[in-house]
Amino acid sequence: MPVPASGTARLLAGGHDGPGALRPMVDTVLDALVHGAADRGGPLPSGGPAAVARRIRDAARPLIPDEGEGPDHALRTLVRALAYGAADPADPRCTAHLHCPPLAVAAAADLAVSALNPSLDSWDQAPAACALEALTCRALAELVHPHGPAPDALVTTGGTESNHLALLFAREQARARDTARPHDTARPHETAHPHDTAPTHDTVPARETAHAPDAAPAARGAAPGVRGAGPRRMGGPGTLRVVCGGNAHHSIHRAAWLLGLPAPHTLPTPTGVLDPAALHTALDRLPDAPTLVVATAGTTDTGAIDPLPEIADVCDHHAATLHIDAAYGAPLLFSDTLHKRLHGLDRAHTVALDLHKLGWQPVAAGLLAVPDGAALAPLAHRADYLNADDDTEAGLPDLLGRSLRTSRRPDIFKIAVTLRALGRRGLGDLVDHVCAAAQHLADLIEIRPGLQLYARPTLSTVLFRPTGAGPAAVAALRRRPPHPQHRPLPPHRGRARRRGRAAPPPAPPRRGRPRPRHHPRGAVAEGHRSQPAYPARRSARAARTRGRQHHPMSTAQPPSPAADPAPAAGSTPDTEPTAADRPADLVGIGVGPFNLSLAALAHGVPALRTAFYEQRPAFHWHPGLLIDGATVQVPFLADLVTLADPGSPWTFLQYLKAHERLFPFYVAERFHIERAEYDAYCRWVSQQLPGLHFDHRVDAVRWDHEYELFEIDFTRLGPAGAADAHPHAPAAGTDEEGRTLGRAYARNLVLGVGTEPYVPEPLRPLADAPNVPVLHSSDYLEHRERLLATGHVTVIGSGQSGAEVFLDLLRNRPFGAEGLHWLARTPAFAPMEYGKLGLEQFSPDYTRYFHTLSEPVRDQLVPRQWQLYKGIAHETLDAIHHELYRRALHSDGWPGAVLTPGVSVRTAGRIAAARLELHLEHIEQGTRARHTTEAVVLATGYRERRVDTLLAALDPYIRRDASERPRVDADHRLVLDPMIKGAVYVQNAERHTHGVGAPDLGLAAWRSATILNSLLAEPAYPLPSRTAFTAFGLQPSGRCGSLIGSPHLPDQRTPLNAGRN
Repeated sequence: MPVPASGTARLLAGGHDGPGALRPMVDTVLDALVHGAADRGGPLPSGGPAAVARRIRDAARPLIPDEGEGPDHALRTLVRALAYGAADPADPRCTAHLHCPPLAVAAAADLAVSALNPSLDSWDQAPAACALEALTCRALAELVHPHGPAPDALVTTGGTESNHLALLFAREQARARDTARPHDTARPHETAHPHDTAPTHDTVPARETAHAPDAAPAARGAAPGVRGAGPRRMGGPGTLRVVCGGNAHHSIHRAAWLLGLPAPHTLPTPTGVLDPAALHTALDRLPDAPTLVVATAGTTDTGAIDPLPEIADVCDHHAATLHIDAAYGAPLLFSDTLHKRLHGLDRAHTVALDLHKLGWQPVAAGLLAVPDGAALAPLAHRADYLNADDDTEAGLPDLLGRSLRTSRRPDIFKIAVTLRALGRRGLGDLVDHVCAAAQHLADLIEIRPGLQLYARPTLSTVLFRPTGAGPAAVAALRRRPPHPQHRPLPPHRGRARRRGRAAPPPAPPRRGRPRPRHHPRGAVAEGHRSQPAYPARRSARAARTRGRQHHPMSTAQPPSPAADPAPAAGSTPDTEPTAADRPADLVGIGVGPFNLSLAALAHGVPALRTAFYEQRPAFHWHPGLLIDGATVQVPFLADLVTLADPGSPWTFLQYLKAHERLFPFYVAERFHIERAEYDAYCRWVSQQLPGLHFDHRVDAVRWDHEYELFEIDFTRLGPAGAADAHPHAPAAGTDEEGRTLGRAYARNLVLGVGTEPYVPEPLRPLADAPNVPVLHSSDYLEHRERLLATGHVTVIGSGQSGAEVFLDLLRNRPFGAEGLHWLARTPAFAPMEYGKLGLEQFSPDYTRYFHTLSEPVRDQLVPRQWQLYKGIAHETLDAIHHELYRRALHSDGWPGAVLTPGVSVRTAGRIAAARLELHLEHIEQGTRARHTTEAVVLATGYRERRVDTLLAALDPYIRRDASERPRVDADHRLVLDPMIKGAVYVQNAERHTHGVGAPDLGLAAWRSATILNSLLAEPAYPLPSRTAFTAFGLQPSGRCGSLIGSPHLPDQRTPLNAGRN
């Protein structure tokens, strides 16, 4: 409908009514995006440029009508056309080049900026955005230059503008010190850059030799091995010379041209990275002049990273300024595992970043970081109409010195929102995921006949081409739009970039990790193989895949599932799984009590081939908390197997019999055994059971779509033992430290990686710092003697571990000089629920009931049940009170031990060489106080160990709930994409789906039996139909007595070999 001029105020995005005007329009936009994507049907529109242009013309006609059609129609029509004609990087089939799918939170933040329309040309146009930009720029610059005197950054439109600014600053620095000696150039972090002059605004000198950015004929008089674009114009003192590699971004040449600098001297990079030795030789042969060396951390063609520390050393030697173009690779800084690849980045004078490449930000999202904000002085500029003198005197910041642009939107806002929403670790997880996906894609390409991998990916770019294809064939493939029905194998959400460009000859393999050879599998005609898909054997030489030895229970290559049918529970017993042509039926990762229980019960199913890997050299259960007299909080019947198979040879009673302690235990009448005895029992089982491989660290897990098996890569950390020897094993690959690498194959997995100590955020810096007496209770016994000799010790934590540590310290410190303080967040030092009916919440019946509840109900229920598993044993509380009373009785006054519940630690720090200060807040009173101590023991519990990196290659197939947690079915099995035919079971990682019993030892045997019954699709271990007197739920009829989620419900389990040919 026509839009009257008088109604335009109702269309404004800002003001009091702006959000109301925006809301229906945003809904229209979102609907149009959905319909446009459906029209497109894939990552790219069909038909090529002409067809897309024709559709846009039809949708936009008339583009400037005499009378407007209204916002709804305009948005619906043009947004739908835009979405149809877009290249969608979020589509699983998209191979966008360095163009991430933007995060929804970043796109939403961009909407807020567009609605408010602040302009960072002056403070009064964008007060809040100005302050937020300053804070965020400094925070990001500190990631790049953690040791810089005053790190800062400028916001740019991307890597090109960042590189342009880097050359500009280097040019102005050269002019400012054109009388200084070359060796006076300071490195970052030593002295501030000597920018004490305002930028010059004279006319750029006429160029002596014009050159295009991509032209590089041999320069007259250039050093050997250096390419230039004509005679070098030194121009006298102060003229900057730029030296870069052939792998440098084109914007380096373009920036030199725009700034009137001589053409960059370009060193050949045949290996894809800048060679420090070649750089040193070139700088030696070039005449003296102020020099800027440009290195790259993430090239735009391969993602390669130059050897940054060595290049920085060369720059130090020659007093050259160093700029690193990390527009692609800088987000590795967010990753806990990959940031080491950027070692040396902080030694640069300037660093370019661009978070729309690997930061999931909408364009534009570039920055230029410097170690000292003084280096930004050349941009200083004044315009009276924007910043009058009285504004400056009043303290208003002058924003013209923050960019080459005057009017600019606060692009930093979406970055700030993303950082706050995900945190450094959240972004780091995304980076880890996409880099792992790229590695997995490279694995698939290497084993796929007809495809040739150029080199292993460094970041997220994967280069490959059809074997033997020339540039023309590759170009045709690259330009051919994908068919809408083509499905990727496997899907990687568009994050691993598959570049089908004409690649140079494959690079040599990396040291220590030989790459697989491509073995022709015979001709393929009409979609059918002319020979068996799974050869039974390869030679030992051919079996060396990615430097990893195939483990005894695996084949020399991925074996055929069809050639080895799955066993049944009652089939003929088999030998130890060492046959080289068979995969394992089940591989366990981690050997704690839960996977040890599963291994013990699996031993009772002889035909089941299993293997379990553990990185520790032997079984040891919480060694730091095996305090003398401390007991396990479950009865001895809750051992590894009894509650599922009382006749097993691996029961606790069998252990006592083997050690001739059965009668003494009978006379002792002990229902709860000591932790040390439970640990000894588990170690006895682990030393007897076959198929447990200690000193083996699992590095990665992948799904092989061709063979329908899991690939498990591991590193043998210790010497090879008898359990690992096998005559059919090929020669092992090794890593850089000489450790043996291996690979196993399995139909199914079970994760039992356990938990890891949790350290609250306020205390994490102290706990991570060296030589600071802040430790987790898991390490208590190792430091016990030192703590007993310390004048004052504070224990933090309201659970059983905190109580046991406090009691042990109290019993062993002098009367009247206890020097102890016990702090807890809970309102009281509460006892654990130990009523008989209360304990039925640790029964299989309650676990099944809990799993049937909705996700919001489960999430509300678990925190309310803390006393079921986080309380303190009555006996321990009684012992503490008894010891305190005894000390009060035998000394003058109260003992020097204080117990304070209901407090939280806000911050913590060191106030002297041997003193720590905790800032406390009482939760109920709201009062705050400072607490001084000499050592802190953190009995703050454990968190489920993260396996994101380990399972990165499987992440695209894992189904998640609304809180992004993995969904787990009733049989403790991850819910996976149907493409994955195998099962992944979890132990003690499913409290959000199975309740407080997930970490409880009392349910270990029942859960292990449940997993085995699910795996075998028949009851190898029959389980009781009812285990509690309490009926935890009602059937829809309202009658009580039958349990929701009881075993009488239809069985949803699938057999071990379901879906296999």
